[in-house]
Amino acid sequence: NGFNWATEFISANLAAGRRVVHVFGRARSSGAAGHISYYESTVDDNNNQVQLGMYGANDILNVTYDRKVGINTSTPASYLHIEGNTNGYNTSPLLYFGSSSTANAGIRDWAIGPADSAYGNFHIFRGA
Repeated sequence: NGFNWATEFISANLAAGRRVVHVFGRARSSGAAGHISYYESTVDDNNNQVQLGMYGANDILNVTYDRKVGINTSTPASYLHIEGNTNGYNTSPLLYFGSSSTANAGIRDWAIGPADSAYGNFHIFRGA
């Protein structure tokens, strides 16, 4: 029930608003590397975060000390907060449930969320 530490990097003097980052990948260019980082909040310890991202697309997934998860937001307001542009389906913060079935898989796919330009609309989509 313990941990076997593979690596450890502790920055005892890490200032608020700063982060410790481990970058891995092929090159330092957009989409060619990823990172995992620890962010020391300027607010309080409940807002300290572990962050996952890609080079050129920082902080895609953020997990706070108080167990909130943010996708496309570094300030999750709830246990799961998905942020996106609601003006279109491709940029909207949807939950998508896909089927791996080979029989009529398209009609077994579902998505829920706000996905149009009309303010306040909420949709449940069924695959075609």
